[in-house]
Amino acid sequence: MRLARIVKSNSHVEYVAQVMRPGEVDQAPAPADYAFGTFVAVPRMDGTVAVGVVFDTTLVNPEFGTLGPRLTSGAELHTLAPDQLPETATLIGVLLLGSRSAAGEVTQGVVAHALSVGDAVQRLDDDEFESFHSADDGLRAAYLPLLLAHGHPLTSELALAITQRLVAAFPAHAGAVAVLRDSIAWRTRIEAAG
Repeated sequence: MRLARIVKSNSHVEYVAQVMRPGEVDQAPAPADYAFGTFVAVPRMDGTVAVGVVFDTTLVNPEFGTLGPRLTSGAELHTLAPDQLPETATLIGVLLLGSRSAAGEVTQGVVAHALSVGDAVQRLDDDEFESFHSADDGLRAAYLPLLLAHGHPLTSELALAITQRLVAAFPAHAGAVAVLRDSIAWRTRIEAAG
């Protein structure tokens, strides 16, 4: 499912995408489709796929703060000027965590090539999530140091949400992931206290 399109970047690994609106796609995504902690894929022209996670949401409403009466209501405006584009938007922050080559090889960490404006953002299904985290010796989450060093106020909560999902997806490694989750939770409490 196409969720959004890239509209700008804040860094090499942090991107902003505009969620698709009704009329832009057959079925507009629901808020649950781009919720905090949702893993996403951004297919590239060369066959590679950048993999990221939704870590923030921003609502854009240019009408907020405008005072005074309106000559037409929103419904009337749609009838009188149907070609006028809506100016409200939902933006999601996407933090890239790795990539998958055209041959299916997964790399976690900083993605070598930047994304482009207009690139499609799709939701990663459960099988793709597990494939991104699977390694020959079990479970892999090598991007966690990059995620925790990102500096956004929600990254610790995001790491905790990801570890919860990893426990559910990899029950054989639940004990190791629980230790990791407890370590992140402890670090979060220490940083909050300091």
